[in-house]
Amino acid sequence: MSNVIPVGANPKSQFCLYGDESRFRDVLVFAFAVFHRQDLERARGILAAIRNEYRVPPRIPIHCRVLFNSEARKKHGIDHLDQPAVNALVTDLVRHTTDVPAACRFAWTAFPDRDPLVDSSDPSWVLPSEPKGVIGLLMQACFAVAADGREGPPATESEIFVSADPTKIRFLGDRRYQAHRGYRGFSDVDSPVGHVFDVTPHVVPADRWAEQPLLQLADVFAYICSHADPSLNGDDFFTRLLKGMRWSRATLVLKDQAEPETITHAERDSSRGAG
Repeated sequence: MSNVIPVGANPKSQFCLYGDESRFRDVLVFAFAVFHRQDLERARGILAAIRNEYRVPPRIPIHCRVLFNSEARKKHGIDHLDQPAVNALVTDLVRHTTDVPAACRFAWTAFPDRDPLVDSSDPSWVLPSEPKGVIGLLMQACFAVAADGREGPPATESEIFVSADPTKIRFLGDRRYQAHRGYRGFSDVDSPVGHVFDVTPHVVPADRWAEQPLLQLADVFAYICSHADPSLNGDDFFTRLLKGMRWSRATLVLKDQAEPETITHAERDSSRGAG
């Protein structure tokens, strides 16, 4: 269609974004690790050096759901890492990549296990209780950014990489589809009059993670964002990590759902923005 402008896969884009999702209790997050293209080589070098320092085998990607579970560490052959070592690995990864600089742009929503959400003004409209369906909406919400770039780059300036999720889901409509297909979406935010953007990221299969190693950082960022105290008032491990990162956040409020506590980027020091 002549009025549809594809974005998200241009290898000459100024920014490269690596995205992943995480759920913890009632919090659902999609997060991007954001880099200027010119900084990619340095970021990959830092990641490789940290993997080598902590003796992570080449075949094993860094996944927080493995790192923070002792049985999973044993199963994946990284049980030489105890919990203090895991905390040190993640801290080093965040600190050194933030200095590249890397930024984190994420979107979140409160999504408790509950019955499907119903629009009280139109009871025929039902949103299934399917968290993997909401993830695609969260990814798109990450690109609702201020024009000055302080919250991160728009999709039109980004090459986007996400991890594949082949889980079959049914969300909007009757057809079942692989969860990662929900990452594709259309947006008219800042589009030319009469046109829409077709936001289509690169979907990287699980067995090809080494081709885009910075997806490991996206996993870490998403895990931190889902586990940190949303108000930033806590002093737990994940909240302290988030406080030291360059980040901005969007909040997705689902129908008939109370808005979760949040802070806007305007309440943050703009020098720590994602631009």
